[in-house]
Amino acid sequence: MQTVDQSTNPPQVLRLPDGESRKRTAPSALDVIRRDYHKISPPDPKFEQMLLDMQNANDLTGMLALYEALTAAAETLLGVFNKPRTDGIAAGYVETVIYDDLWARAYAVAFAMKDMQADDFSREWFAETLFSCALRMDAGLDAAVAVVAHVNGGTR
Repeated sequence: MQTVDQSTNPPQVLRLPDGESRKRTAPSALDVIRRDYHKISPPDPKFEQMLLDMQNANDLTGMLALYEALTAAAETLLGVFNKPRTDGIAAGYVETVIYDDLWARAYAVAFAMKDMQADDFSREWFAETLFSCALRMDAGLDAAVAVVAHVNGGTR
């Protein structure tokens, strides 16, 4: 989780220790986008720093593009190792290491961007991305629709 340090100028997003979270008065529809759904293993501090830098720069469109690139790469790998000629040790490595890592990184990006604010240009793209991520995280259709309503400024 992150918190904002208001004592710096400009305010900086800081990571909270694992297990700690921001205090919210009410649950949010965005709570279905979880950091713990699929962890990057081994941890990648450079990737985490990049996400923090993107948050600090409020680079939502960059995060959306990164999420799409990671999910597209994962889906492409799925097509490759579902072919009959792909089997054995290499196929197992691709499936269990590379494919899982791509999805873990995509989920980390979604979690990092979920509390960012979209402008008119990126609102639809943002809603579509978080909707699809919520479904992939097994949140269910109602929860995913609530995510879209939340992004659009409504409550559900």
